[in-house]
Amino acid sequence: MEYLLVRFGDEDRGVVIDGVRQGRTNHVLEVEKGTHKISLSPPPADFAPPLIKVILKKTTPLKPRKVAFEKI
Repeated sequence: MEYLLVRFGDEDRGVVIDGVRQGRTNHVLEVEKGTHKISLSPPPADFAPPLIKVILKKTTPLKPRKVAFEKI
């Protein structure tokens, strides 16, 4: 397993990984190793970028891969 931390300021929002809702922002998520497409749950579509592509490997719960969305 690999680990991912998705930030969206202080806002709590659903995290969508490869088209499936799999957790919440600002919490470390367990994800399979490999390439993934990350987005946030709508509505509203008030964030940028609309999608982030990541490659997950060699992460730990204490050192997850971090990605961030900005409010627009």
